[in-house]
Amino acid sequence: MRFLPKQSFFKNKQVLLRVDFNVELRKNRVLDDFRIRQTLPTIKYLQKNAARLVLISHLSNETESLAPVAKHLAKLSRRKVFFVPGKISSAAKLVNALPKKSVVLLENLRFDKGEKANQPAFARKLAGLADVFVFDAFGVSHRKDASVVGVPKLLPSFAGLLMENELKSLEKLKKQAKKPFVAIFGGAKMETKLPLIKNFAKRARATPEALVRRADYVLLGGALANTFLKAKGVNVGKSLYEKKFVSRAKKLLKNKKIILPDDYLVAQSLGSRTSHLFSVVSHKLSVGGYIGDIGPTSTKEFSKIISRAKTIIWNGPMGYYENPVFARATFEVAKAVLANKKAFKIIGGGDTTAFLKNAKLPITNYQLPNLFISTGGVRQRTAGGCCS
Repeated sequence: MRFLPKQSFFKNKQVLLRVDFNVELRKNRVLDDFRIRQTLPTIKYLQKNAARLVLISHLSNETESLAPVAKHLAKLSRRKVFFVPGKISSAAKLVNALPKKSVVLLENLRFDKGEKANQPAFARKLAGLADVFVFDAFGVSHRKDASVVGVPKLLPSFAGLLMENELKSLEKLKKQAKKPFVAIFGGAKMETKLPLIKNFAKRARATPEALVRRADYVLLGGALANTFLKAKGVNVGKSLYEKKFVSRAKKLLKNKKIILPDDYLVAQSLGSRTSHLFSVVSHKLSVGGYIGDIGPTSTKEFSKIISRAKTIIWNGPMGYYENPVFARATFEVAKAVLANKKAFKIIGGGDTTAFLKNAKLPITNYQLPNLFISTGGVRQRTAGGCCS
Protein backbone atom coordinates (compact mmCIF):
# COMPACT_ATOMS: atom_id res chain seq x y z
CA MET A 1 0.00 0.00 0.00
CA ARG A 2 1.09 3.55 -0.69
CA PHE A 3 1.32 6.07 2.13
CA LEU A 4 -1.27 8.83 2.32
CA PRO A 5 -1.34 11.40 -0.51
CA LYS A 6 -1.94 15.12 0.11
CA GLN A 7 -5.10 15.98 2.02
CA SER A 8 -6.58 17.61 -1.08
CA PHE A 9 -6.75 14.17 -2.72
CA PHE A 10 -9.64 13.27 -0.41
CA LYS A 11 -11.72 16.35 -1.18
CA ASN A 12 -15.42 15.38 -1.55
CA LYS A 13 -14.53 11.68 -1.45
CA GLN A 14 -16.17 9.24 0.92
CA VAL A 15 -13.37 7.45 2.81
CA LEU A 16 -13.52 4.02 4.41
CA LEU A 17 -10.98 3.80 7.24
CA ARG A 18 -10.10 0.41 8.75
CA VAL A 19 -8.98 0.96 12.34
CA ASP A 20 -8.13 -1.42 15.16
CA PHE A 21 -10.48 -0.47 18.00
CA ASN A 22 -10.36 -3.98 19.47
CA VAL A 23 -10.10 -2.61 22.99
CA GLU A 24 -11.13 -4.08 26.32
CA LEU A 25 -14.58 -3.00 27.50
CA ARG A 26 -16.05 -3.26 30.97
CA LYS A 27 -19.58 -2.14 31.81
CA ASN A 28 -19.73 -0.31 28.47
CA ARG A 29 -16.56 1.65 29.18
CA VAL A 30 -13.20 1.59 27.39
CA LEU A 31 -10.48 0.44 29.80
CA ASP A 32 -7.44 1.38 27.72
CA ASP A 33 -7.74 3.85 24.82
CA PHE A 34 -4.11 3.71 23.64
CA ARG A 35 -5.01 2.26 20.24
CA ILE A 36 -7.81 4.76 19.71
CA ARG A 37 -5.52 7.69 20.54
CA GLN A 38 -2.86 6.42 18.14
CA THR A 39 -5.39 6.55 15.27
CA LEU A 40 -6.50 10.14 15.93
CA PRO A 41 -3.84 11.76 13.66
CA THR A 42 -5.11 9.74 10.67
CA ILE A 43 -8.74 10.55 11.48
CA LYS A 44 -7.97 14.27 11.70
CA TYR A 45 -5.93 14.16 8.49
CA LEU A 46 -8.78 12.58 6.53
CA GLN A 47 -11.82 14.33 7.97
CA LYS A 48 -10.60 17.77 6.90
CA ASN A 49 -11.52 17.16 3.25
CA ALA A 50 -13.49 13.90 3.10
CA ALA A 51 -17.18 14.05 2.26
CA ARG A 52 -17.73 11.48 5.02
CA LEU A 53 -15.31 9.37 7.02
CA VAL A 54 -16.56 5.84 7.69
CA LEU A 55 -14.64 3.89 10.34
CA ILE A 56 -14.77 0.10 10.55
CA SER A 57 -13.30 -2.20 13.20
CA HIS A 58 -13.87 -5.49 14.97
CA LEU A 59 -14.04 -6.62 18.57
CA SER A 60 -12.70 -10.07 19.49
CA ASN A 61 -15.97 -10.74 21.27
CA GLU A 62 -18.18 -11.35 18.25
CA THR A 63 -21.35 -10.43 20.13
CA GLU A 64 -20.07 -7.20 21.72
CA SER A 65 -21.04 -3.81 20.30
CA LEU A 66 -18.72 -0.98 19.33
CA ALA A 67 -21.25 1.60 20.57
CA PRO A 68 -19.21 2.44 23.74
CA VAL A 69 -16.13 2.94 21.55
CA ALA A 70 -18.00 5.48 19.40
CA LYS A 71 -18.84 7.48 22.54
CA HIS A 72 -15.24 7.34 23.71
CA LEU A 73 -13.94 8.39 20.29
CA ALA A 74 -16.30 11.39 20.32
CA LYS A 75 -14.91 12.41 23.69
CA LEU A 76 -11.28 12.09 22.54
CA SER A 77 -11.78 13.86 19.20
CA ARG A 78 -14.14 16.49 20.65
CA ARG A 79 -16.60 16.13 17.83
CA LYS A 80 -19.74 14.16 17.11
CA VAL A 81 -19.26 10.58 16.04
CA PHE A 82 -22.27 8.85 14.53
CA PHE A 83 -22.67 5.18 15.39
CA VAL A 84 -24.49 2.95 12.90
CA PRO A 85 -25.75 -0.29 14.51
CA GLY A 86 -26.71 -3.48 12.72
CA LYS A 87 -25.08 -5.40 9.89
CA ILE A 88 -23.09 -3.77 7.09
CA SER A 89 -25.72 -4.71 4.51
CA SER A 90 -28.12 -2.17 6.02
CA ALA A 91 -25.49 0.51 6.72
CA ALA A 92 -25.12 2.14 3.28
CA LYS A 93 -28.45 4.00 3.30
CA LEU A 94 -27.96 5.20 6.87
CA VAL A 95 -24.41 6.43 6.17
CA ASN A 96 -25.35 8.29 2.98
CA ALA A 97 -28.22 10.02 4.79
CA LEU A 98 -25.85 11.57 7.34
CA PRO A 99 -24.65 15.20 6.98
CA LYS A 100 -21.56 15.93 4.92
CA LYS A 101 -18.28 15.89 6.88
CA SER A 102 -19.70 13.29 9.28
CA VAL A 103 -17.44 10.84 11.12
CA VAL A 104 -19.15 7.45 11.37
CA LEU A 105 -18.28 4.24 13.22
CA LEU A 106 -20.03 1.09 12.01
CA GLU A 107 -20.91 -1.92 14.16
CA ASN A 108 -18.49 -4.72 15.05
CA LEU A 109 -17.43 -6.29 11.74
CA ARG A 110 -17.55 -9.76 13.27
CA PHE A 111 -21.31 -9.53 13.59
CA ASP A 112 -21.12 -10.77 9.99
CA LYS A 113 -19.46 -14.14 9.26
CA GLY A 114 -18.26 -12.75 5.95
CA GLU A 115 -15.54 -10.75 7.71
CA LYS A 116 -13.42 -13.61 9.11
CA ALA A 117 -14.28 -15.84 6.16
CA ASN A 118 -13.03 -13.13 3.77
CA GLN A 119 -16.12 -13.56 1.62
CA PRO A 120 -15.89 -11.51 -1.61
CA ALA A 121 -19.56 -10.49 -1.25
CA PHE A 122 -18.89 -9.00 2.18
CA ALA A 123 -15.80 -7.17 0.89
CA ARG A 124 -17.94 -5.69 -1.90
CA LYS A 125 -20.49 -4.43 0.67
CA LEU A 126 -17.72 -2.68 2.58
CA ALA A 127 -16.16 -1.23 -0.56
CA GLY A 128 -19.59 0.04 -1.64
CA LEU A 129 -19.57 2.45 1.30
CA ALA A 130 -16.74 4.62 -0.04
CA ASP A 131 -14.61 5.91 -2.90
CA VAL A 132 -11.25 5.37 -1.18
CA PHE A 133 -9.92 2.90 1.41
CA VAL A 134 -7.34 3.73 4.09
CA PHE A 135 -5.87 0.97 6.26
CA ASP A 136 -4.61 2.01 9.71
CA ALA A 137 -5.10 -1.20 11.71
CA PHE A 138 -1.56 -2.49 12.26
CA GLY A 139 -2.73 -4.94 14.93
CA VAL A 140 -4.73 -6.95 12.37
CA SER A 141 -2.48 -6.49 9.35
CA HIS A 142 -1.49 -10.18 9.53
CA ARG A 143 -5.09 -11.36 9.14
CA LYS A 144 -6.85 -12.52 5.97
CA ASP A 145 -10.20 -10.90 6.87
CA ALA A 146 -12.38 -9.21 4.27
CA SER A 147 -11.69 -5.73 5.68
CA VAL A 148 -7.94 -6.37 5.56
CA VAL A 149 -7.26 -8.14 2.26
CA GLY A 150 -10.60 -8.08 0.42
CA VAL A 151 -11.38 -4.35 0.26
CA PRO A 152 -7.95 -3.19 -1.07
CA LYS A 153 -8.62 -5.22 -4.23
CA LEU A 154 -11.74 -3.14 -4.88
CA LEU A 155 -10.81 0.47 -4.01
CA PRO A 156 -7.83 2.83 -4.34
CA SER A 157 -6.02 2.05 -1.08
CA PHE A 158 -3.50 3.75 1.21
CA ALA A 159 -1.77 3.06 4.52
CA GLY A 160 -2.64 5.49 7.33
CA LEU A 161 -0.28 7.50 9.51
CA LEU A 162 -0.25 4.90 12.29
CA MET A 163 0.72 2.19 9.78
CA GLU A 164 3.43 4.46 8.41
CA ASN A 165 4.92 4.97 11.89
CA GLU A 166 4.78 1.24 12.68
CA LEU A 167 6.45 0.27 9.42
CA LYS A 168 9.20 2.88 9.73
CA SER A 169 10.01 1.69 13.26
CA LEU A 170 10.15 -1.94 12.15
CA GLU A 171 12.33 -0.93 9.21
CA LYS A 172 14.70 0.77 11.64
CA LEU A 173 14.77 -2.42 13.70
CA LYS A 174 15.56 -4.41 10.59
CA LYS A 175 18.22 -2.22 9.03
CA GLN A 176 19.74 -0.06 11.78
CA ALA A 177 19.59 -2.25 14.88
CA LYS A 178 22.71 -1.83 17.01
CA LYS A 179 24.19 -4.63 19.04
CA PRO A 180 23.80 -6.06 21.63
CA PHE A 181 20.26 -6.75 20.43
CA VAL A 182 17.92 -8.14 23.11
CA ALA A 183 14.49 -9.65 22.36
CA ILE A 184 12.17 -10.22 25.34
CA PHE A 185 9.10 -12.41 24.94
CA GLY A 186 6.52 -13.21 27.62
CA GLY A 187 2.84 -13.98 27.90
CA ALA A 188 1.43 -16.95 26.02
CA LYS A 189 0.17 -17.42 22.44
CA MET A 190 3.12 -19.50 21.28
CA GLU A 191 1.54 -19.76 17.84
CA THR A 192 2.08 -16.06 17.10
CA LYS A 193 5.38 -15.65 18.94
CA LEU A 194 7.16 -18.81 17.80
CA PRO A 195 8.00 -17.44 14.33
CA LEU A 196 9.46 -14.31 16.00
CA ILE A 197 11.52 -16.35 18.46
CA LYS A 198 12.84 -18.54 15.63
CA ASN A 199 13.67 -15.48 13.54
CA PHE A 200 15.57 -13.68 16.30
CA ALA A 201 17.37 -16.82 17.48
CA LYS A 202 18.73 -17.81 14.06
CA ARG A 203 22.43 -17.69 13.53
CA ALA A 204 23.10 -14.72 11.31
CA ARG A 205 24.65 -15.04 7.88
CA ALA A 206 27.82 -13.16 7.09
CA THR A 207 26.25 -10.04 5.54
CA PRO A 208 26.10 -6.90 7.74
CA GLU A 209 22.34 -6.48 7.23
CA ALA A 210 21.68 -10.08 8.27
CA LEU A 211 23.83 -9.64 11.37
CA VAL A 212 21.80 -6.73 12.73
CA ARG A 213 18.52 -8.53 12.08
CA ARG A 214 19.29 -11.22 14.64
CA ALA A 215 19.12 -10.84 18.40
CA ASP A 216 22.07 -11.65 20.64
CA TYR A 217 19.78 -12.66 23.52
CA VAL A 218 16.20 -13.99 23.49
CA LEU A 219 14.79 -13.74 27.03
CA LEU A 220 11.65 -15.80 27.72
CA GLY A 221 9.13 -15.46 30.55
CA GLY A 222 5.43 -15.98 31.22
CA ALA A 223 3.51 -19.00 30.00
CA LEU A 224 5.75 -18.96 26.93
CA ALA A 225 8.65 -20.05 29.16
CA ASN A 226 6.47 -22.77 30.71
CA THR A 227 6.22 -24.50 27.33
CA PHE A 228 10.01 -24.51 27.06
CA LEU A 229 10.31 -25.79 30.64
CA LYS A 230 7.98 -28.65 29.78
CA ALA A 231 10.17 -29.37 26.75
CA LYS A 232 13.15 -29.66 29.14
CA GLY A 233 11.27 -32.20 31.22
CA VAL A 234 10.59 -29.83 34.13
CA ASN A 235 7.36 -30.34 36.10
CA VAL A 236 5.19 -27.22 35.61
CA GLY A 237 2.29 -28.42 37.77
CA LYS A 238 -1.00 -26.82 36.72
CA SER A 239 0.73 -23.88 35.03
CA LEU A 240 -0.41 -22.82 31.59
CA TYR A 241 1.66 -24.21 28.73
CA GLU A 242 0.90 -25.14 25.12
CA LYS A 243 1.14 -28.88 24.64
CA LYS A 244 1.12 -28.83 20.85
CA PHE A 245 4.27 -26.67 20.76
CA VAL A 246 6.38 -28.67 23.23
CA SER A 247 8.23 -30.65 20.53
CA ARG A 248 9.03 -27.48 18.59
CA ALA A 249 10.23 -25.76 21.75
CA LYS A 250 12.51 -28.75 22.38
CA LYS A 251 14.28 -28.15 19.08
CA LEU A 252 14.73 -24.44 19.84
CA LEU A 253 16.28 -25.17 23.24
CA LYS A 254 19.51 -26.15 21.48
CA ASN A 255 19.99 -22.51 20.54
CA LYS A 256 22.32 -20.78 23.03
CA LYS A 257 20.69 -17.38 22.42
CA ILE A 258 17.48 -18.48 24.14
CA ILE A 259 17.63 -17.78 27.87
CA LEU A 260 15.06 -19.30 30.22
CA PRO A 261 14.56 -18.27 33.85
CA ASP A 262 16.22 -20.48 36.48
CA ASP A 263 13.83 -19.64 39.31
CA TYR A 264 10.13 -18.87 39.63
CA LEU A 265 7.49 -17.73 42.09
CA VAL A 266 4.84 -20.40 42.56
CA ALA A 267 1.63 -20.80 44.56
CA GLN A 268 -1.33 -23.14 44.90
CA SER A 269 -3.51 -20.62 43.03
CA LEU A 270 -2.90 -17.55 40.89
CA GLY A 271 -5.06 -15.55 43.29
CA SER A 272 -2.82 -16.38 46.24
CA ARG A 273 -1.49 -13.58 48.45
CA THR A 274 1.73 -15.46 49.11
CA SER A 275 4.22 -17.37 46.99
CA HIS A 276 7.40 -19.39 47.35
CA LEU A 277 10.47 -19.89 45.20
CA PHE A 278 10.84 -22.78 42.79
CA SER A 279 14.24 -23.61 41.30
CA VAL A 280 14.46 -25.39 37.95
CA VAL A 281 17.44 -27.32 39.29
CA SER A 282 15.50 -28.81 42.23
CA HIS A 283 12.38 -29.69 40.17
CA LYS A 284 10.26 -29.47 43.35
CA LEU A 285 7.08 -27.85 42.06
CA SER A 286 4.06 -29.66 43.48
CA VAL A 287 1.62 -31.27 41.07
CA GLY A 288 -1.09 -28.76 42.02
CA GLY A 289 1.16 -25.69 41.90
CA TYR A 290 1.06 -22.74 39.51
CA ILE A 291 4.01 -20.75 38.17
CA GLY A 292 2.99 -17.11 38.58
CA ASP A 293 6.16 -15.16 37.84
CA ILE A 294 9.87 -15.54 37.20
CA GLY A 295 12.04 -15.41 40.32
CA PRO A 296 14.37 -12.70 41.69
CA THR A 297 17.62 -14.29 40.48
CA SER A 298 16.38 -14.58 36.89
CA THR A 299 14.83 -11.10 37.04
CA LYS A 300 18.20 -9.66 38.08
CA GLU A 301 19.99 -11.53 35.29
CA PHE A 302 17.42 -10.37 32.68
CA SER A 303 17.75 -6.75 33.89
CA LYS A 304 21.54 -6.92 33.63
CA ILE A 305 21.37 -8.14 30.01
CA ILE A 306 18.79 -5.44 29.17
CA SER A 307 20.95 -2.69 30.68
CA ARG A 308 23.77 -3.48 28.24
CA ALA A 309 21.54 -3.60 25.14
CA LYS A 310 21.65 -1.11 22.26
CA THR A 311 18.43 -2.44 20.69
CA ILE A 312 15.45 -3.91 22.57
CA ILE A 313 12.18 -5.45 21.47
CA TRP A 314 9.72 -6.49 24.22
CA ASN A 315 6.40 -8.28 23.84
CA GLY A 316 4.55 -9.90 26.74
CA PRO A 317 4.66 -9.80 30.56
CA MET A 318 6.88 -12.05 32.68
CA GLY A 319 4.07 -13.27 34.93
CA TYR A 320 0.45 -13.06 36.02
CA TYR A 321 0.80 -9.36 36.79
CA GLU A 322 -2.86 -8.72 37.69
CA ASN A 323 -1.98 -10.25 41.06
CA PRO A 324 0.63 -7.92 42.70
CA VAL A 325 2.34 -11.01 44.15
CA PHE A 326 3.30 -11.98 40.58
CA ALA A 327 3.91 -8.51 39.08
CA ARG A 328 7.44 -7.87 40.33
CA ALA A 329 9.44 -9.35 37.44
CA THR A 330 7.40 -7.51 34.77
CA PHE A 331 7.86 -4.28 36.74
CA GLU A 332 11.63 -4.78 37.01
CA VAL A 333 11.97 -5.68 33.33
CA ALA A 334 9.94 -2.58 32.40
CA LYS A 335 12.18 -0.44 34.63
CA ALA A 336 15.31 -1.87 33.02
CA VAL A 337 13.98 -1.31 29.49
CA LEU A 338 12.91 2.29 30.16
CA ALA A 339 16.10 3.10 32.10
CA ASN A 340 18.26 2.18 29.10
CA LYS A 341 18.23 5.59 27.41
CA LYS A 342 20.81 4.68 24.74
CA ALA A 343 18.94 1.68 23.31
CA PHE A 344 16.33 1.93 20.57
CA LYS A 345 13.27 0.24 22.09
CA ILE A 346 10.09 -1.21 20.59
CA ILE A 347 7.42 -2.39 23.02
CA GLY A 348 4.27 -4.16 21.85
CA GLY A 349 1.44 -6.41 22.98
CA GLY A 350 -1.84 -5.48 24.64
CA ASP A 351 -0.87 -6.85 28.05
CA THR A 352 2.50 -5.10 27.98
CA THR A 353 1.05 -1.68 27.16
CA ALA A 354 -1.74 -2.18 29.70
CA PHE A 355 0.86 -2.94 32.36
CA LEU A 356 2.92 0.15 31.48
CA LYS A 357 -0.15 2.36 31.74
CA ASN A 358 -0.96 1.20 35.27
CA ALA A 359 2.52 0.59 36.71
CA LYS A 360 3.33 4.23 37.60
CA LEU A 361 6.60 4.09 35.70
CA PRO A 362 8.42 7.21 34.43
CA ILE A 363 6.55 7.30 31.13
CA THR A 364 4.12 10.03 30.09
CA ASN A 365 1.88 9.53 27.07
CA TYR A 366 4.26 6.77 25.99
CA GLN A 367 6.84 9.41 24.94
CA LEU A 368 10.50 8.73 25.81
CA PRO A 369 13.69 9.07 23.73
CA ASN A 370 14.33 6.12 21.40
CA LEU A 371 11.04 4.46 22.41
CA PHE A 372 8.26 3.27 20.12
CA ILE A 373 5.10 1.68 21.55
CA SER A 374 3.46 -0.53 18.96
CA THR A 375 -0.29 -1.07 18.68
CA GLY A 376 0.26 -4.70 17.66
CA GLY A 377 -1.08 -7.49 19.89
CA VAL A 378 -4.26 -7.77 21.97
CA ARG A 379 -4.89 -8.09 25.67
CA GLN A 380 -6.08 -11.65 26.24
CA ARG A 381 -5.83 -13.13 29.70
CA THR A 382 -6.23 -16.86 29.92
CA ALA A 383 -8.00 -18.38 32.90
CA GLY A 384 -5.84 -20.75 34.94
CA GLY A 385 -2.58 -19.73 33.32
CA CYS A 386 0.39 -17.54 33.99
CA CYS A 387 -0.31 -14.95 31.40
CA SER A 388 -1.18 -14.44 27.77
